[in-house]
Amino acid sequence: MALILIGSDLTAQSGGSSALPEQPGGPEDSWQQRDMKADLIEGYISSGNPDHKLEALDWISRMIEEDTTASENIRLAEQLETLALEPFLNPRREGMVPTLENDHPLVRKKTAVVLGDLGGQPAADILVNMLKLEGNPDVLKDVMYSLGRIALNENMEVTRQIGTTLRSMDRRGEVDNELAYASLFAIHRIALNELPSGDEQIYDTLLLLYDEKFSRLVHEKAREVLELLWKA
Repeated sequence: MALILIGSDLTAQSGGSSALPEQPGGPEDSWQQRDMKADLIEGYISSGNPDHKLEALDWISRMIEEDTTASENIRLAEQLETLALEPFLNPRREGMVPTLENDHPLVRKKTAVVLGDLGGQPAADILVNMLKLEGNPDVLKDVMYSLGRIALNENMEVTRQIGTTLRSMDRRGEVDNELAYASLFAIHRIALNELPSGDEQIYDTLLLLYDEKFSRLVHEKAREVLELLWKA
């Protein structure tokens, strides 16, 4: 609550704007200034207002752009994890039905993009957890693209979870060409970085996407990735 009050004081001083203050400096900022920024960001993240959460993401994006060591910042990763998984970790119940609280898909979409900007294994781990919990196809597309941008596949966890997500959608009879293509982008980038030779399930995933029920663009991309793996 104290952090939100700090944000409110800043709002009052700035003439009513809810935006976070402009950054006072760049990489030369003191650790004390950086801690203050992190506290302000956490105040906006804990707000129930999705606009505040989006402003926090804008702030985090600028921090990532200016700090080449941002991917090693544990606190930053924890803040993004909160934004990515918040509604799934603390669902409330109405009778026997669980209801998501603070369910803001636009916030999670942007969080997925920012995680791709952050890079590194912690960001990849958060994105994999988003694959496990997220049900919104628009959010999942950005999760897939960010996993492709990071292109890490520790213990083949990423490619296996991509396959699990796609097979679940297939069992429900859902066909989403944009999500299918985003998945292929991720698998392709991962394969270019490090061939997932020990993951036999990846072929099942690619053959699933090679099916004629998907668009020609998806079909051709699936063939391209299959040929890459077969030639390896």
